Amino acid sequence: MIKGFFTNNIGLKISSLVVAVLLWFFVILSGRAEISMDIPVTFINIPSKLEVFDSPDTISVEIKGQERILKNLKKNEVSAVIDLEDSKAGRAFFTLSKNNIRLPRTLVVTGIDPETISLKIENQLTKTV
Repeated sequence: MIKGFFTNNIGLKISSLVVAVLLWFFVILSGRAEISMDIPVTFINIPSKLEVFDSPDTISVEIKGQERILKNLKKNEVSAVIDLEDSKAGRAFFTLSKNNIRLPRTLVVTGIDPETISLKIENQLTKTV
């Protein structure tokens, strides 16, 4: 009876074992993780004669991806980019989305804090000497 348990359907049992081992390796090697990191806020396309004040230097983001990639992720590889092309002088509010975050393609943004930032845009002061 015990001998029959091990010898009946031997091909099916071996293939099941192979699939189980391959699945185990896949889960171990493709380990997913999530980290939180503070990233710099960068402004692009600032209209001439305007300056940005009272803006946050950094925001916090939650990033998900393969654990080995997250471990090697450097702060200079991730940033929040805000386009000020159509901005005018005054107080401005920007709602940040995943589209504002620059990071390696294999990673995904799962959270942004704060989601909205406030900044002051003023005309540049020029001094004639």
